[in-house]
Amino acid sequence: MDIHAVDRYLDFVRYLGIECDNPEFLLPVSQTDRETVDELLFNAGFSRDKKFIAISPMSFAGETRLWYEDRFAILADRIIKELKTEVVFTGNRSGGMIDRISSMMTNKSLNLEGKTSLIELAHLYKQAKLLITPDSGPMHIAAAVGTPVIALFGPSAYWRTGPYGAGHTIIRTELPCSPCFLKKCSTKKCMEDISPQQVFAAVERKLTKE
Repeated sequence: MDIHAVDRYLDFVRYLGIECDNPEFLLPVSQTDRETVDELLFNAGFSRDKKFIAISPMSFAGETRLWYEDRFAILADRIIKELKTEVVFTGNRSGGMIDRISSMMTNKSLNLEGKTSLIELAHLYKQAKLLITPDSGPMHIAAAVGTPVIALFGPSAYWRTGPYGAGHTIIRTELPCSPCFLKKCSTKKCMEDISPQQVFAAVERKLTKE
């Protein structure tokens, strides 16, 4: 159980004698999907060559995996102001989370919550410089299309279910109780101890390597 879930599943086909050391995730993005996403970005004032950072703040795997709304707001503001890079929020059924984050910000961001299908989301992420997210489904979509991910991990194990492949950054606190895999926690200290400054520094390092 301590190897990544992808490799664990691939052990089945390896057992059958099939070599699969470098798996690729092929997502069927159609021309219509591309045009839909391009139109969303164009209508928001994004030129074709304008890169952005995507943030997906939601996770449906339990509240203990969620980071804090005010910290996402601080982080997004710093990215826009200090790194001169636009921020695009993505998600679905966030219960107003993204709207609340945006309301705390002093800079303008783009909210595409609920405006893309999963395949369109994959195309959107492929155009992003990187994705910032807690342990979530969008994390795996971005990794699948080769977009670097900065993943915030608390109660779950990144070595089992983190973004698959090279070039990703895991941010977590080395607490003795983590990973606990709990969906309820009285302190959420593992996520509490992740600061906006820590995540921003990781973003800055990623961008300076380009």
